[in-house]
Amino acid sequence: MDQLRIMVCGSVDDGKSTLVGRFFHELGQIKSDQVQTIEKASQKNATGREKSGVVNLAYFTDGLRSEVENGITIDVAYRYLDMAGRRLVVADAPGHFEFTRNMVTACSQVDAVVLLLEGHSGLKEQTRRHLKIAQWMKIPRILAVVNKMDLCGFSQEIFLKRKQEIESEAGMAEITVIPACALEGHGILSFAGSPLSWFRGPSLLDWLKQVPGSSVFGHEDASLRLSIQGRVLGAGSDEAGTLAVIHSGRLQREDCLQTPEVSGLVQVLEIQIGDQVTNHALPGDPVFLKLDREVAAGTLLTLPEKGPLSARRWKVEICPLLENLDLSGKEFWLRTLLAEKKVRVLPRATSTPGGFAQNEIQEAVLEFAEDFATDTRDFSGQGDLGRFVLLSLETGGTIAAGFFLGV
Repeated sequence: MDQLRIMVCGSVDDGKSTLVGRFFHELGQIKSDQVQTIEKASQKNATGREKSGVVNLAYFTDGLRSEVENGITIDVAYRYLDMAGRRLVVADAPGHFEFTRNMVTACSQVDAVVLLLEGHSGLKEQTRRHLKIAQWMKIPRILAVVNKMDLCGFSQEIFLKRKQEIESEAGMAEITVIPACALEGHGILSFAGSPLSWFRGPSLLDWLKQVPGSSVFGHEDASLRLSIQGRVLGAGSDEAGTLAVIHSGRLQREDCLQTPEVSGLVQVLEIQIGDQVTNHALPGDPVFLKLDREVAAGTLLTLPEKGPLSARRWKVEICPLLENLDLSGKEFWLRTLLAEKKVRVLPRATSTPGGFAQNEIQEAVLEFAEDFATDTRDFSGQGDLGRFVLLSLETGGTIAAGFFLGV
């Protein structure tokens, strides 16, 4: 079954949890006893538009007691749904600034983003921040939902104004924009017979059916990136070989590969997928290889003429995930898809105490003890190889996420 992982985000009170709850309710995915609980919570905590008797389905995702009582989403809420042959994983991210780190964590694991904004108030600072993070994380598909259209009389003119604003904010990025009223269910499954029937684009359901799921792997026509997983026995054989994963590019039998950790070239003598010997392998294939020498697990192999950059100092973009965090001049563990190394964040001239503000994307320079080879975020087809997280030396906890920019 095909799987699509999406994140619903945007500023506080723009209706993210209501949208998720309404979507699941319209598809019959909320059990009757859950609906009764939601109805009771709606009556107890009703304010503003909710006093009209419309059930607030935000309580479907706001599962923490403190969230329900305060009417906010604190943690990322995950919900799962099978529809039309597709497994949908929905992450409902918090909208408050102080919980941006939760949104960054969720965003690193999704294929597409659904970004909400209010029709009557438009773009807010946190809406712009979430859009910027989604683009920074290179999420390929973004749907902007102009929600609460009931508060502006379901006006097509106001929708077109918001559409222009979000498209201008997104720049050259591909983005789809639709109107909706999540509280009443307009634009969730369709626009037929609703006050938004003037809209001719896809509903939320239509878009989720059409948007393709993406892979953590890159493209076949990109530069070859192959990581070694370890030494194992081959299928139906007592002979040991090397298990590897192709992240991007095309691997051919008799290819000669390089890595900074091994002097000289490593030749591919045989490629096996499952129990079949083949002449080539593509991204995502778990391959069993016979090499002309042993290579350690965690090693990245490439073609000689198209290898990654290697340097002691790297320019990076960082998003700190903790408050009151002093990064400048400090050492941390840096973890990528393939390696874990100790790094130091070089001090920089700044007026901000500690040099780095929580939840803001900033540039920095990392220093390794020796040359470190990796790809940058702009390497075409790299999958996840250009990403990293910084971990505390003392606790091992994640304190920042980032991308390599260059040397």
